[in-house]
Amino acid sequence: MDRRTFLTSTGSATGLAVLTSLPAAGYQYKRPRTRFPLPEVQPVHANQLAQGYGVCSHPNFNKATYQHTAAWMERLAGMNASYFRGRYAQQLPSVRLATSEARKHGLGWLATVTPENLQQTESELLARLSHLRDNAADVVIAVEGVNESNQSSTGTRPVDWAERTVEVQKTIWDFVKATPALNHVRVVGPSLHATVDTAHEDHLQLGSLGLQRYFDYAGLHRYFGGRYPNYLIDERLGWIREAYGDVPTWVTETGYTNSVANLTEHKPVPENISAAYGPICLLEFAVRGCRSTRYELLDDPDAGAKDEVESNLGLWRTPSLDPSTWTEKPEADRMRMFLASLQDPGAAYTPDPIRLKIEAPEEVRSLVVSKRNGNAALLLWQARGIFDPIKQQPVSVPSVNVQVKTPQSWNIVSVPAGEVVTFRL
Repeated sequence: MDRRTFLTSTGSATGLAVLTSLPAAGYQYKRPRTRFPLPEVQPVHANQLAQGYGVCSHPNFNKATYQHTAAWMERLAGMNASYFRGRYAQQLPSVRLATSEARKHGLGWLATVTPENLQQTESELLARLSHLRDNAADVVIAVEGVNESNQSSTGTRPVDWAERTVEVQKTIWDFVKATPALNHVRVVGPSLHATVDTAHEDHLQLGSLGLQRYFDYAGLHRYFGGRYPNYLIDERLGWIREAYGDVPTWVTETGYTNSVANLTEHKPVPENISAAYGPICLLEFAVRGCRSTRYELLDDPDAGAKDEVESNLGLWRTPSLDPSTWTEKPEADRMRMFLASLQDPGAAYTPDPIRLKIEAPEEVRSLVVSKRNGNAALLLWQARGIFDPIKQQPVSVPSVNVQVKTPQSWNIVSVPAGEVVTFRL
């Protein structure tokens, strides 16, 4: 297998640039001149990267585009997503159908089980968890705590919001950990609203109440306001470490809106820009040890106006409720190809270390992935934005050269901005 065929060669049309084994401009080959062995690098299993990507969906939205459960589940599976995030509400036929469709397509479910308003009683929560145990244990991969409980749609949050958030989290934790059928299920902590003035202090308050005793992953929401997909990630992960200690994090919402006619709220990007950022967003979280969940699968009908932020966050355009009118955006296709190139299903696998040295400009990021057959690849990308969300115009960023030294060769790889370059090792 040559460099053209590992990971899937998709070319610039999908934004995954692949360096082939054929000589080209800017390509050099020399024998390594060093007498010393190259450093060892530990690859990530490629399938682990693919399994870290999910998409928010809404099986409980029975009046929106999501009322067509089989249609949206088919599209989700067709783009090679590993799981979806959505509310598990046992009383809804659509949720029961979503469970069977997830089972049919081999999709996991990151289940939210409690409303944001903290009005659910403990007995109601336990009834929901019991139904999940009895009917969806094979589908659910994680259960998540209260969503954004540190803000209120009425403008006034309860004074005891933090205490109640921890109580709910403890109930979820205790139930899942005491249930043999859910041994494989992970518990995700509550993701807080990031734009309230007290967001940093809110994390610290939850930490002071011992929230970290009741989750496997901290939860985080991180949107970028049209910027390159690393904006404030490290700051917010720092808040989590400060509040809870050194814990893994599951980003349960992230992404971009294409509401290009609305410049007064969350800054939008055109569809081609969100497509370019799609694989890079997954990688920026992955190199920080985070799973990430794109918000969301489907737009809401917006009459083509593109002026509603919430209506244009999807990976599919939905001019009407009729699924026959839905069309995929470029990002859906981009992610389909990227995830397909990484898939390597089977039992857990730890790749062998490889010897490799990379010499690159400061703005270049890299990740080495490997598959069970021993094929490894170096993923390279520039951590630089290709769109100005304030001026609403593209930014011209030149390609940069990266030296990749292996025990067999010394190569110069050109890395354009807004693309992921795949180089087989």
